[in-house]
Amino acid sequence: MYARQVGGQTLTFGVSGMLYRDALVMYDRQTGTLWSQVDGRGIQGALAGARLEPLPSIHATWKEWRATYPTSRRNAWPGSERLGVRASANSGAHRLA
Repeated sequence: MYARQVGGQTLTFGVSGMLYRDALVMYDRQTGTLWSQVDGRGIQGALAGARLEPLPSIHATWKEWRATYPTSRRNAWPGSERLGVRASANSGAHRLA
């Protein structure tokens, strides 16, 4: 996960549909620069060579997350009921059963 700011500019990202070193390549909508998902480096375009600042994040399965943060809530999406997501009484939040 990366911060969206580079050189005082806030970027928004999309998925290019390309791979670089077997990983997703993002692009920013402001400059069209292609970015490596692996290391947050601009690989082609106006910001080539720039780096996105990594943000602290946790990679975990839902089971691992719930074991660590048992009161977590998550949003459901249309059709998610089949996966065991049900509405809770808390402001429209949802819990995974």
